[in-house]
This record gives sequence, C-alpha cells and structure tokens, in this order.
Amino acid sequence: MIKFRVWDNECKVIREYDELKGLTLDALDASYFKLEQFTGLKDVNGKEIYEGDIVHCENDYQGTDYTGKVMFFNG
Repeated sequence: MIKFRVWDNECKVIREYDELKGLTLDALDASYFKLEQFTGLKDVNGKEIYEGDIVHCENDYQGTDYTGKVMFFNG
C-alpha cells in the first residue's frame, strides 16, 4: 500500500498526510512541507520506515554496521 507522511518545515513536526489533504494550495505554502513515502518496511519495534528517516543497521549480511538516511533511488 502506498502511504505518505509530511514533514512540516515551519513547525518542525511530522504530520499525517490526511491532515493536509483537505487544504487548498492557497491555504498553505508548499515550500513548508516535504512529502515522504512509506518504504513498506518496519523497524525492530514495528514502527514504519519512511523516506528521509535515519536508520542504523547493526551487523548486516557482510558483518558491517552503518547509519544512513533512507532514500529512494532508481525506483
């Protein structure tokens, strides 16, 4: 299922996409918001992982730990 959330740059909070769906473009400045798509994955606590999240992976399949920003690349 395709899901989105919105980073509100002005208030520095994450908002549910549905909070903004009903508003018109006249009512808000699009530059204040960044749309983030759900990856379809959840973390070890069951929390959904979205584009833009920072994740930490310990001991991946190559035995490496890493931290990085989730980004869609090439679909």
